[in-house]
Amino acid sequence: MVTDLTCDPFELFPEQVETVELWKYASSARNNVKLADMQAIVKRSTNSDAFGDYGTRIATRRFHVQTETIPADLRDPDQLLDLIIKAKNRAYKITQASRGDDMTDGTTTFVTIYAQPYGRNTL
Repeated sequence: MVTDLTCDPFELFPEQVETVELWKYASSARNNVKLADMQAIVKRSTNSDAFGDYGTRIATRRFHVQTETIPADLRDPDQLLDLIIKAKNRAYKITQASRGDDMTDGTTTFVTIYAQPYGRNTL
């Protein structure tokens, strides 16, 4: 029996939703282009490649992005690769994206994006 129950994480966990920016970075001689402000649930984690010292931050960050906040021409996950997400004070380069399909009604509730830290903050 199918019910009207939806598992939209943006409705279930509204206090976890934050605004992130989607950017297309250009070469150093050109301006970068801000593509959108998006609503996302950010799954935070971190790790380093050097223990006992600062090292490099290498953890993949996962974002569940509300589909309606992604520009229409970029909702296909293939279009998101190599773009940049800015969340709070850090930038991330998108390395993987997948659709969060709701199999009961055929809608895409969210897109899951995996991104690597981009650039480096100085000490």
